[in-house]
Amino acid sequence: MEFKLVSVGYIMSGSCALLAQVPGDPVQFASWLQYGALGILGFTTLGLFYVILQLVAGYKVLSDAADKRQGQLHSDSEALNETLARLRENCATVNAKK
Repeated sequence: MEFKLVSVGYIMSGSCALLAQVPGDPVQFASWLQYGALGILGFTTLGLFYVILQLVAGYKVLSDAADKRQGQLHSDSEALNETLARLRENCATVNAKK
């Protein structure tokens, strides 16, 4: 969806920039092309910044999820160590009674 939205934004901004700069004099046609290209380049750059920011935000979400999983693994490991310690103590107690 975001790709479609960004693409439509590029097309709209480029066509608006071109329509706003239509020259009345044929001599100004060369400068019209340069400014139109500059406008399209500017809008494309802004769109790319938007895409980069979305990638950074996605990376932050993935990084936070990985940190949460790492914390869960750590707490599970501690609980397993405690259970195994109690099991060793219990087995030692049972073997001592035999």
